[in-house]
Amino acid sequence: MSENDHNISQEEIVELQEKFREIKSTINNLLAAMMALSEMSQRRPEFSEKLASVVLTKAPLIVSSLQEVTQALNEKAPRSPQIVSSLQEFTHALNEKAPRSLCVRHFAVGW
Repeated sequence: MSENDHNISQEEIVELQEKFREIKSTINNLLAAMMALSEMSQRRPEFSEKLASVVLTKAPLIVSSLQEVTQALNEKAPRSPQIVSSLQEFTHALNEKAPRSLCVRHFAVGW
């Protein structure tokens, strides 16, 4: 497969970056809510049930969000069975192709 088979236009990169930003924000918000409930449940045990409920309902949303961004990237290179296997690899791939001003930044949690 030639290098041209995987060329992504600048517009497609910007589109992927926007999707990544939206999903990153959603995931960060969900994780922040889970962490807050976790801290509250240490002080007030009645929050443990709420934490369990949030984790059970929101964890699938995180997984589906990651699958959505992976699918969007894979659609841009249909000949490749899978371009990225991790969010970190996805971030690295976008940063290699994007101009410096548009580079995606890593999460504070180390992704």
